[in-house]
Amino acid sequence: MIKAIALLLSFSLLAACTGKPMFYTDVEILSIQQVTPNETEIIFRTQLESLYHCPGVLVENLAPEFVRCSINDKCKVDFQAELQTDGTSKVLIPGIAEQIKARIKPD
Repeated sequence: MIKAIALLLSFSLLAACTGKPMFYTDVEILSIQQVTPNETEIIFRTQLESLYHCPGVLVENLAPEFVRCSINDKCKVDFQAELQTDGTSKVLIPGIAEQIKARIKPD
């Protein structure tokens, strides 16, 4: 019985980790700037949560999506975010800042 429960729990955890990624829908973008000719830096802040964090972004067509990940899981990201001392996060992604801004905040 204990083995069956452990197996079921392991399967549930594995299924949760391999499902579709979750994304933050309310991200505060503090800055988007070109740091090299082919690389853009995004400084952002996500809502504070005790059980989730943003490990980085997935990027498709120059549109970054900010991954929401359980603190107990390792989630796939294209580009790793670095937590800054002031509580913000920084991520470097390839592309031109103006094109990325247009994908994040379409006018």
